[in-house]
Amino acid sequence: MRSEWLVVIAGAALLGCEQGTGPSSASLPTVVGTPSRCIEQRDAAFAGQQPDGLPVARVSGSSDVQPDADTRHAIYTYGINKIVSSFTVCVDATGAVQKVTVLQTSCFPRYDGQVAAKMQTWHFAALPVDAAAGSGSGSGATACGAVKFTYDQPDRPPDAMH
Repeated sequence: MRSEWLVVIAGAALLGCEQGTGPSSASLPTVVGTPSRCIEQRDAAFAGQQPDGLPVARVSGSSDVQPDADTRHAIYTYGINKIVSSFTVCVDATGAVQKVTVLQTSCFPRYDGQVAAKMQTWHFAALPVDAAAGSGSGSGATACGAVKFTYDQPDRPPDAMH
């Protein structure tokens, strides 16, 4: 798993999670109805200039998010070796994550939910005074940026994976 910073790009928000809220990833469907069409639309949306991320670095939290067994099996069944998604993450002035939203789906909603839940555990450096001042005043200041996730699945049956 690798994550790459991006600027916010146009796209529909399919899942929003704020501190401790949002659907459980287990309650989400494993895959959308027509993954090949979804992936074509997603790839078209990713084309073009890639924007900037947050003005501060992540200081804690893992970006290694492995899909659950059902999702790995669905990825394998549809013959997909790589899934890509992007999320908007908003942090407060202290660097605490306040909101995570799916910007572009991976076409595997349960995996998107797993990634969003993991991102809720991240922490970033405190916002610089000028960034916080530009977003508002006081403790309500926030900054948002985009994160792109890419999951590469080995070309072997999911039951052979750890």
